[in-house]
Amino acid sequence: MPVSPTTFKFDEETTALMDRLKAKHGVGSRSDIVRKALKLLEVAEAAGDRKAKLMVKEEDDKEKEIILW
Repeated sequence: MPVSPTTFKFDEETTALMDRLKAKHGVGSRSDIVRKALKLLEVAEAAGDRKAKLMVKEEDDKEKEIILW
């Protein structure tokens, strides 16, 4: 897939968050983090379009609904 260079400006807090996530997940760049975040948003949006709920299952097997918007 061809790459289209794009520039974004983020505040310091968002930049620090991207750097923390980059280190935690062992990815090579902030762009990788943005791509992963966009994929997750796409999944959440598709679930919302279907009126589905997003759930997180905790270690104790309790489920929590995630409400994004």
